[in-house]
Amino acid sequence: MDDPGNGGHAALVQLQAYLAQMDHAGETRLPAERELSESLGVSRGDLRKALAVLEKDGRIWRHVGRGTFVGSGPVEETIGISEIAGRTNPADVMRARLI
Repeated sequence: MDDPGNGGHAALVQLQAYLAQMDHAGETRLPAERELSESLGVSRGDLRKALAVLEKDGRIWRHVGRGTFVGSGPVEETIGISEIAGRTNPADVMRARLI
């Protein structure tokens, strides 16, 4: 885990306690940074450091304009081999290999 500094460490401990008491049914959105920092009694800067640590650890994920969520984040859709095969042909593959 990264070291968020003294104030960041206090915010990290507070935030971890907050997350531990939450009901994680489904995708849980955290309050806005301003509201969360006020309820935890920490500065927004320290809260951001704590959020960065938890995001790196995979405990939360953030999406600009949507908020911060508990969990490892949305599952990205993967493309199957048959879908890839349907998008190309042998001639395209050979042209790409010659580049």
